[in-house]
Amino acid sequence: AWTTTGGGATTLHTHAAAPATVLTQAGLTLWSTPATGEIGYVSGNDTLTKCIATSLAAARFFGAYAGTASTVTIAGVVPMFFVPGLTSITAGTPVFISAATAGNVTKTAPSTSGQVVAEVGLLLDGASYNNGAGSAHDVLIQVKPPVLL
Repeated sequence: AWTTTGGGATTLHTHAAAPATVLTQAGLTLWSTPATGEIGYVSGNDTLTKCIATSLAAARFFGAYAGTASTVTIAGVVPMFFVPGLTSITAGTPVFISAATAGNVTKTAPSTSGQVVAEVGLLLDGASYNNGAGSAHDVLIQVKPPVLL
């Protein structure tokens, strides 16, 4: 018989919230003067260069710089820097490597022949986007295979 009291299967219970977790890779040589939110690809042994969606090699996302020297975040939620000039950015929007600005992301997939569509995640919060200068916003890393147009 089922019970509604005590420790039976129907007793309501809660679980502690899972901690926010990110996975990082340290000990890397990064591009000159990395800024929080810039993204990179592997360009040599333990070396990253800023991503740009103008070639398959340069559009193979490895990680995003979050402010710790020689370290990038490779999984979890991390700020990524959105290019300036977008009308707005909305939570839940797919995030793509920019074909115009190295190290930046955009909400619009590249569409020109020779460029690469490289989706790297989903935008979690687009509030306070700076249209004039661009700005960093939290993105859940979810990399999809790049496609050369």
